[in-house]
Amino acid sequence: MKTPKLHFVDTGLACHLLGIRRPDQLRTHPLRGALFESWVASEVRKARLHARRPADLFHLRESRGREIDLIVEGGDRLHAVEMKSGATIATEHRTALRSFVESCANDAEQAHREVVARLVHGGRERQRRSDIDVLPWREVQDAAW
Repeated sequence: MKTPKLHFVDTGLACHLLGIRRPDQLRTHPLRGALFESWVASEVRKARLHARRPADLFHLRESRGREIDLIVEGGDRLHAVEMKSGATIATEHRTALRSFVESCANDAEQAHREVVARLVHGGRERQRRSDIDVLPWREVQDAAW
């Protein structure tokens, strides 16, 4: 169920190695989404370590195609996180999160856990869409992980 995923923790260095020197270059770079995912994962990891919690972070990719960018384990709580570098949130961005929450509720081993579904995006507004918290990138460090 849980799969390791490699993230370049220093995204500034990753940008430098990719030849990205200015913000306008990053806006159109083909690896922008992957860099955003790595940055968010790194910030979540730092927040957990600073709070003296284990940095139990995972990535989920199933053979049938479902994928969750980041799963944060913490006792009786799971945080399922999707990350989108764009400012616009589309309905399909929340599909995998909803499916994951439903499968956890139906799984005898996971049913006792609270599942918090979050979508971190490159926009500026915090939103609540059904059962999913939509966080702007600027609030990643302040969220309870």
